[in-house]
Amino acid sequence: MAVDNKPVEFEDILVAELDSLNNRREFLHRKPVEWEKPGQTICTAVGLSLSGGGIRSAAVSLGALQALDRYRLIDRIDYLSTVSGGGYIGASVTATMTETRGTFVYGERAAETLVNPGRYLAHLRNYSNYLLAGGRQNLGSAVAIVVRGLIVNLAIVTPVLLYLSAAWMLILYSVDMTDIGRDWGFAGTTSLLVIGFILFLLWALVLSFRPQLLLSEEGSTLPTIASIYLIIIALAFFVELQYPLTLSAMKLYFRVQDDRALNIYDYILRLLHTVAAVGVPIGLATVLFQRQFGTALLRHGAISAAARIAFVIAAIELPLVIWIAFLHLSALGYFRAIDEFRSVGPVVVAYVVLATILVLFAILLKPNAVSLHGLYRDRLRKAFLQDLRSPAPVESSGYMMPATHFMRVSDISPIHAPYHLINAALNIRGSSYANQRGRDADFFVFSPHYVGSSVTGYVSTVNFEKAQKSFDLATAIAISGAAVSSSMGKNSIRLFAPTLALLNIRLGYWLRNPRRLFETSSWTTRVTRSFHFLWSEMRGRLYTDTSDEVYVTDGGHIENLGLYELLRRRCQFIICIDAEADPEMRFSSFLAAQRYASIDLGIQIDLPWQSVQATTVEWMGYDPLAAKHKERKPAAQGPHAAIGTISYPSGETGFLLYLKSSLSGDERDYILDYARRHKTFPHEPTGKQFFNEEQFEVYRALGNHIVQGVLSGIDVVVSIGPDSTPVLSKFDPGSGPAIKAVYDALLKSV
Repeated sequence: MAVDNKPVEFEDILVAELDSLNNRREFLHRKPVEWEKPGQTICTAVGLSLSGGGIRSAAVSLGALQALDRYRLIDRIDYLSTVSGGGYIGASVTATMTETRGTFVYGERAAETLVNPGRYLAHLRNYSNYLLAGGRQNLGSAVAIVVRGLIVNLAIVTPVLLYLSAAWMLILYSVDMTDIGRDWGFAGTTSLLVIGFILFLLWALVLSFRPQLLLSEEGSTLPTIASIYLIIIALAFFVELQYPLTLSAMKLYFRVQDDRALNIYDYILRLLHTVAAVGVPIGLATVLFQRQFGTALLRHGAISAAARIAFVIAAIELPLVIWIAFLHLSALGYFRAIDEFRSVGPVVVAYVVLATILVLFAILLKPNAVSLHGLYRDRLRKAFLQDLRSPAPVESSGYMMPATHFMRVSDISPIHAPYHLINAALNIRGSSYANQRGRDADFFVFSPHYVGSSVTGYVSTVNFEKAQKSFDLATAIAISGAAVSSSMGKNSIRLFAPTLALLNIRLGYWLRNPRRLFETSSWTTRVTRSFHFLWSEMRGRLYTDTSDEVYVTDGGHIENLGLYELLRRRCQFIICIDAEADPEMRFSSFLAAQRYASIDLGIQIDLPWQSVQATTVEWMGYDPLAAKHKERKPAAQGPHAAIGTISYPSGETGFLLYLKSSLSGDERDYILDYARRHKTFPHEPTGKQFFNEEQFEVYRALGNHIVQGVLSGIDVVVSIGPDSTPVLSKFDPGSGPAIKAVYDALLKSV
């Protein structure tokens, strides 16, 4: 593969990937991939996608991969496309296959080539609680890292407050302060209101005599000027409000509140204090359980209203606290200055000096160094990127720690492992050019050869790793699984972005922009980097065409199945393992991928998934949308899977084998026992990442059961019949053309 020092076109990437696919097939003694025009015609490759869903998806996908390996189908997989939790196990598989030159270490057949292969699977089980795998010691270090991020963000925000307070104290000192309780007339705001009233009347009068202006009024100059004027009035009122509120705060320090009657501004200040105090627990709860609150927003009635109120309180809480801090910094500073120095000069100088020191400190900071990404990445590396060169785990403080493995994305062998596509979401809400469809995100991918997106362009992974020194495979899968962040693509809660950014609750990552990878950043950009990134995350105004760096998060923030990139590559056969949290069985991620494929790629997917939905809802004994649970129905052998067709723009047809995390009642006893005790199984919330041994095993066993049931012919699958109606049948070549095509691609000897 040629390495260029400039972005490359997507078609060039496909040509390079075709060479890699055929090199792997030659290594496996298989016939080469047929691809007449990469990106335009169908590719006879087999793609496997593993959905997002945290450790739940990793466990289900592991079981599915073990079943595929039992039928020797890992060697049939050309592309492996992963998102979030699917990427945990996907990276573990491609990394270990690279080092073992093609052995799937988690399968039964690993014993043919490896000594004691069981220890690799045992390691995954031991790390099912990967976020706290080290017990209390790791919990303490995790808390320390969280606190560090909060302190750093505080150090970035505090200088702004100190500079503003210093300036405000100088203004207060220039005003007659002999009576700190005197009335305040809001003269500036009143003047602006009177002038604005007159100007708006004149505007209406002009339109009355020149009606032709009404034909193109919106977006013209006068409405724009008028809107800016309204903003100026609001800002003027807010600025003037600071004076009486600061005076009210000073009463607390001059201790004259008992000697004078309380005025309206004293009550306003007390109200601000009360709202801030009450809002803290609500804000913390909303931050910690934002996914649950987000789900509640989709419902109707009191639950939705309560969730919206909680989000509003959480969103205004932090700005409110900052505002109160400004008032008290100004009031306390002024009081100390007058009480001790009879002048505000010494305190103003102290504020400015302290603020300047903090600014100089903040200039040296880099956003990725202080976010929660590093903690998350290191946990994933220890859990899923085992170092096979180490004969055994290393004991540390009585705990068996694995040898840490640092592997680059470019180190993944496309010969010994499927070609790995690690999916992420490029956040572009601030870019009017790139975000024309209002998705707030674009598809971003990491692969052994190239990194980038259609918006940023693509560059070679080797060059990208040279420019982004801290980037490795663990970083890539952590980015792909960065579910919580201030900006989350289509899942963003805009009102909540400042709170998440300031509290440092963000797993996203700032990457060098592939489009500008080979350009040198200006000194002003390097100096203002920490302030710029925090401000961008708070506002959610994220750009791509003009930015040196871009903000990348969980691939599920745009498409959670990993199907999109396989469809872009026109794969003829795609296997999709869907283990997302979908307790209501709405198949929302599939429907989103289906919509994206139609809009962006002109690809139509016809999949009879409703039969899988109906069977699971019926057996689980309740309709998720109904008020009362019913009795569970007798067990059925599937369907857990549906086979559909993919109609490509070239007129060629591909096939999709879609396997859904679902229940039909014929699963193993311990799976059903867990299901009876946990009503949302197998769709427990993704926020529950602290799996115990039982949880990890039941999800792994379910994934294994689903794939094994299909390939063995025990379970039925649903496919499309000749008259486009769903047909239930065994996975047998005589059951229909769609099933035959998939069966031949996977199980027929070649």
